[in-house]
Amino acid sequence: MLIWAIGTAISQTLPLLIYYNKGMSIYFMWLGSMIEGAAGAVLSLIALTHSYAADVTRPEQRTVAFGQTIAGWYAGLGIGSALGGVVVKEFGLITAFWLMPALVVLDILYISLIPESLTVAAREKNQSTKTLTSSHSQSIAIAVESPLDADTTEQNQHRPNRVEAFFKSLMPEQLPNRLGGKYSVMMLMITCFLVLTAVIGATYQISPYLLYRFHWSEVKLSYVGAIQGLSRLVALTVLLPLIKRLSPQTSHSDPATSISFDLKVVVMGLTIEALTMFIYGFTNIGEGFYLGGVTGAIGSLFFPAIRGILSQSVASELLGQTLGTLATFESLSIVVAPSLFAWIYGATLKNHPSAVFYVASVLAFLSSALALSILVVHKRDMRRRD
Repeated sequence: MLIWAIGTAISQTLPLLIYYNKGMSIYFMWLGSMIEGAAGAVLSLIALTHSYAADVTRPEQRTVAFGQTIAGWYAGLGIGSALGGVVVKEFGLITAFWLMPALVVLDILYISLIPESLTVAAREKNQSTKTLTSSHSQSIAIAVESPLDADTTEQNQHRPNRVEAFFKSLMPEQLPNRLGGKYSVMMLMITCFLVLTAVIGATYQISPYLLYRFHWSEVKLSYVGAIQGLSRLVALTVLLPLIKRLSPQTSHSDPATSISFDLKVVVMGLTIEALTMFIYGFTNIGEGFYLGGVTGAIGSLFFPAIRGILSQSVASELLGQTLGTLATFESLSIVVAPSLFAWIYGATLKNHPSAVFYVASVLAFLSSALALSILVVHKRDMRRRD
């Protein structure tokens, strides 16, 4: 977290250097973005925060804890937008650029005060568990190895298979009697990539669409963002804990039951996200986007639910790596979505300006279908164990 905060502080300082040193090229802004990206960027910070939350909460509580941290992020976005607007209006644009690194410095001080999530004993236990698991896997491999293969193995043991290591990082070993399906963790990450591509891509086109079709003012556009942020804050801090109370009593002692309930939340959330995109495309009045802001907030429950599932499906020593891989998929969607949906919007603007939202709806429905298939496989595995 400190590495992220320091990288972000450097990134936020460069615009000030460019402003006060007229000889500096504006392309140094790109350098700042590269430094921030190398330090982890926002999605990596979310992964680290959720990894920390997983260390200090019980498995059945993690989905709610993840939702609360994401809600804090949305609250910060809302407060930051309002604060930035006031500062710019009263003191000028450059003042906002002074405010950003100052807030990051406060972040550094705050992070330095946060205690370690694991005690020394807990870290040693995780390390010993990881060592035992590795030794067990090696012993099995030795036991099934034929004498004829021994020489080949000895020759190749110092040749690491990088491709295999890459795919292992994408598909971490799942704990037994947890999430059903050998490739379910990977499929959940693909699900997240698809729906975030849809949501981010559609979100980038909301403002130009409302300006073009309904001739909205900037003030009315800001209402859409405010409703989206406030609704998500309420959904993640109030609605999600209420929904989790409906989970079966056995979910507190049986991780598979808890995962099954969270998968249902994921399917529900993704389906509502798809319906939200359909509302955006179908509505004939701009105020329909206010309704979409509320339904989209309910749909966003899939975000912490997926992380709750992953936190219960892999060993604790692999959780940080797993959430980091998920953040990579999410970062890829952030890179792909704006350009892809801008191209779709430009290509269909003349004849079908709302087509971009229907495309987003189809992508979200695909992610919902993929999550539903994971749920079906998981329920089937649960019946087999019973």
